[in-house]
Amino acid sequence: MDLGLLPSRYAKALYESASERGLSDGVYEAMRNLESMFSGPDGERLVTAVANPYVEEGEKMALIVSACGGVNDRETAVAALVKDFVSLLFRNHRLTLVRGIALAYIALYRKRNGIRRVTVEWAATPDASTETQMKNLVLRHIGGDRMEYSSAVNPSLIGGYRIAVDNERLDASVANEFNQLRQKLLSK
Repeated sequence: MDLGLLPSRYAKALYESASERGLSDGVYEAMRNLESMFSGPDGERLVTAVANPYVEEGEKMALIVSACGGVNDRETAVAALVKDFVSLLFRNHRLTLVRGIALAYIALYRKRNGIRRVTVEWAATPDASTETQMKNLVLRHIGGDRMEYSSAVNPSLIGGYRIAVDNERLDASVANEFNQLRQKLLSK
């Protein structure tokens, strides 16, 4: 996904700065928290607040730092780096790019650390051994890479599962089989 030149440059600078200090893991978690806030139920309100010219810049900065997972409440090296970075965005009039920067940082971190994002949708809640077998199957598929695994139940699949490994997709669901059968029948 191309996020644009400016967010990518800022993300790279943040990653390099965090790596030099040994803080890239903590900043990664902060950027994941920030992105989850933007994509969550209150995300639209956060976007509106950051773009609103009537909201004071100090409030915007505090809102963004808070969305990074409460780093505002902790006096840690990660919190200091995130606060400094948000201040830099403020000084450069780039606060509106913060979501793109977070996404670019997450992508860069995953690429540099060999992390693959794996999502499995099940038609019904699997038992523990089935879930473990799926994780092991995916681990063999991705080789030596690490994975961020998430699992969800989607009853509309009717049966089976759907796997997404980064941009790869495998749909082994009954709903997909019905759809393919329907397409064959309609094409005749």
